[in-house]
Amino acid sequence: MPVADSPPLNPEACRAARALLRWSMRDLAKAAGVSLETVLRVEQGGGAFKPETLAKLCDAFAAEGVDLVVQATRSGAVLNHPRGGDNGGA
Repeated sequence: MPVADSPPLNPEACRAARALLRWSMRDLAKAAGVSLETVLRVEQGGGAFKPETLAKLCDAFAAEGVDLVVQATRSGAVLNHPRGGDNGGA
């Protein structure tokens, strides 16, 4: 969960989350219900966005089990595997 003063999503975390899911920008746009241009602008760091827009992107990742990491010293994403999933016993 991001700190209240930090943005809920930055370009690096967005790209990392997409990579974990093997999603294209188009896949993310469709899952979040936003335009492809919006995803492109977010990943390029293109300005301010409405909190609702960023929430849609974050929600799309969360629905697939991805937690975003947006901190002052690091950014990225973590894929949470469901309990009971076939993980080879690990």
